[in-house]
Amino acid sequence: MKLTNKQRSERCGKMIATYSDDDPRTNLIDWLADAMHWCNCNDDDFADVLDTAQIHFDVEISEAAQSGGRHD
Repeated sequence: MKLTNKQRSERCGKMIATYSDDDPRTNLIDWLADAMHWCNCNDDDFADVLDTAQIHFDVEISEAAQSGGRHD
């Protein structure tokens, strides 16, 4: 099943809300820093992962725009 961008956002929001007892923005920052640590410990390049994520995001936003909205 292909998720909509709204569903992707909601899925991420659930993860952020449960990551720790801090506010969502702090949780997101902590999760990203922890993801950097995870990449470092697992010999992966966080910048490369982030670049790939940006490509995915750009495609998903473009597809939504073509269908008439940014959250489709």
